[in-house]
Amino acid sequence: MTAPPPATPAPPTPPSATPEDASPIRPASADPTAKNLGGQAVRGSAWTTLLTVGNRLVQVGSQLVLAYLLLESDFGLVGLAYSVAAFAAFIRHAGIGVVLLQRQRRFARWAEPATWLSLAAGLTAGGLLAGAALPASWVYDEPALAGVILVLALAMPFDALMTVPFARLRVDMRFRTVFFLEWGTALAVALTSIGLAFTGWGVYSFVLPKLIVGVLAVPVAWRLARVPPPRHLRLTRWKYILGGSLWVTGGGMLIQVINQGDYAVLGLYLPAEMVGLYYLAFVIATQSMTLVTLNLGGVLMAALSKMRGDLPRQSKALTDALTAIAAIGMPICFTLAAVAEPLVGALLEPRWEPSGELLAWLSLGIAFRLIGHNGNIFLQATGQWRKYLWLNAVNAVAFLTFCWAGVELGGMTGVAIAVSLFYVAYSYGYVAVALPAATPGRWTAPVRVMRDALWTSALAAALAYAATLAFANDWAALIVGGLVSVAANALLMIAFRRAYMLELFGRLAAGLTRRTKPTPSAPAPAPTPRPPHADALR
Repeated sequence: MTAPPPATPAPPTPPSATPEDASPIRPASADPTAKNLGGQAVRGSAWTTLLTVGNRLVQVGSQLVLAYLLLESDFGLVGLAYSVAAFAAFIRHAGIGVVLLQRQRRFARWAEPATWLSLAAGLTAGGLLAGAALPASWVYDEPALAGVILVLALAMPFDALMTVPFARLRVDMRFRTVFFLEWGTALAVALTSIGLAFTGWGVYSFVLPKLIVGVLAVPVAWRLARVPPPRHLRLTRWKYILGGSLWVTGGGMLIQVINQGDYAVLGLYLPAEMVGLYYLAFVIATQSMTLVTLNLGGVLMAALSKMRGDLPRQSKALTDALTAIAAIGMPICFTLAAVAEPLVGALLEPRWEPSGELLAWLSLGIAFRLIGHNGNIFLQATGQWRKYLWLNAVNAVAFLTFCWAGVELGGMTGVAIAVSLFYVAYSYGYVAVALPAATPGRWTAPVRVMRDALWTSALAAALAYAATLAFANDWAALIVGGLVSVAANALLMIAFRRAYMLELFGRLAAGLTRRTKPTPSAPAPAPTPRPPHADALR
């Protein structure tokens, strides 16, 4: 790997940037909103953590109910469909939301062309996905796959229209609104999915709700964000948005290789039923990541973008955030790994039993992935587009290599182990390479942010796993193992990390008790009445 460029007073300017975006950026300390930024980020993180607990419960609960109503092959088909749709799904946003966050001080100037460009990207993505439906069904030898993909294609334009309002809400740091909106959408999708599954819609129970709810959610999001409806195409400005977003889109497409490559490899080697077992295990395993880092990552992206021009401050903000994410996320992931097999045995029918071992391995890997993911966010927020692209290219090739070796050596279990080993390397490499070359202790930073959380979580999980072995009944093993893990983590935190954890939870609690006022991204000539998945389908 080549060494990253040294830190500079201002972040790299995206290619083809307009004169307005290429102008010198004042130091973050001179920004009158800088004093409130830390508090806004804490409050955003607090609301994100609280409200997305409900979101995760909805999604996990719906998947468990669907596992009773649907077949393993239905889960496998939707997993294969998403492995195809994820690439088109990234085109639908084309990195436009990231560019809007980067240019938030002149958001009003770029919102109108960004809306039309998002719609064009959504229509293009939908068309490409529809064209890929039949070839994908031939490649995977699953005729029913084409219809599932076509439904996802129809949903693409409506999802693309959510880009600008969500960007506006994030610029204004209105994370409470963002996650109420996301939670409401997730609940509507879950209830609709269960209703369709109960009435015999099979695999379409997964995808039709995304189309139905997507159509209804668009006007709600625009109204909440208070973005004026677009009137003019502003075609001359499209190229300036695309100039920055093409790098984001290219890197994001490579990320989708990591997000979906394991499904694709499994689909080529194994029947849909086995892909379904892996798919359900991965869905459950990733809920902890979605809760802890994908949603907090939205807060981190907005906060880092507001620090433009101050790379040292951005670097410190990243390592502080990663330390907090490790402290919260690693105990959850390791606990889930310890109780994975009794969890599947207690909550699901015996036909899903193989998912337990897969869930254990994948949960261990997710504990590391949640660290590496935020190195990705850091590169986007600091505008390091070229590094973002080549680093994701290296990771994509490595991930497919790991998956191929895993399926050859051990089938679906081999893939789960290989994916987890990849994420261990991913967590270290992404963070170390993402930090600027001048960052003190750059190559040891990933170890420092994970060290304490890693050994305490691993020890607590080992004790919990040993406790589960003493019980033949799955419910007893699940309850006792979970309690042992919680107690062991709490005791280890009190003994070794008491001061840090009290400070962390104190800041989160304080964030929940104070309201955040929207921060204007730029001075306006007149008062304006205005107070935004994981782009990935996986």
